[in-house]
Amino acid sequence: MYMIVRITVFTLCLLFASACTEDQQGATEALRKEVIDIHDEIMPRMREIEELKEELQTLANSLANENSEEVSDKIAQIQAASESLTQAKGAMNTWMQSFKYEISDDIDHEQIMNYLGNEKEKITQVKDIISQSLDSSRLLIEQLKNS
Repeated sequence: MYMIVRITVFTLCLLFASACTEDQQGATEALRKEVIDIHDEIMPRMREIEELKEELQTLANSLANENSEEVSDKIAQIQAASESLTQAKGAMNTWMQSFKYEISDDIDHEQIMNYLGNEKEKITQVKDIISQSLDSSRLLIEQLKNS
């Protein structure tokens, strides 16, 4: 009888440990998916950055022959917008280089979740930087074309 109780307790402990591990693994994968989904959402916008930088450069070139304070201000705005786009692209590249998709099994669940939570926050900030940079550049281009 004592042996049956020991085996039953041992089996229940194994099942409980296995269930916790599966739950933890599920939570880890769900958070990792959230991070990757944000990345995948903004990755196509990298092409938009390059296209807008080219359009800004074309506008700057078209103004280069004119010489007035107003034109100088417009060129300064174009350069600032182009720099903003470059920084947005740099933020994405920096995040991609530092992100570790595969995480060692040696690290405990809490550390993994903290890491992925921090990475989600970072990639969300990158998303905001990219969106703001693209929006302000588009607005500037529209204003310059209509002036």
